Amino acid sequence: MHSVFWFFVFSFSIYIAGILAIIRLKKINKVYYPFLICIWIGCINELLTFLLYKQHNTSAINSNIYILVESLLINVSSI
Repeated sequence: MHSVFWFFVFSFSIYIAGILAIIRLKKINKVYYPFLICIWIGCINELLTFLLYKQHNTSAINSNIYILVESLLINVSSI
């Protein structure tokens, strides 16, 4: 039980970066917006993973969609 707790504590640590990005959004250079979008997408993915875990479902679908969206965003932003 404790290992599952620590797993979600560490995976929810991305919310620290997401909240700080929201607070400082107007001060952040627009060049970094794709990175911020990756952070926010990661926050949504971690929340979905947690909710699916609580319902005893697999998180394979949302994790694969997350990886595809993030890779497309990285490829588009590097052009």
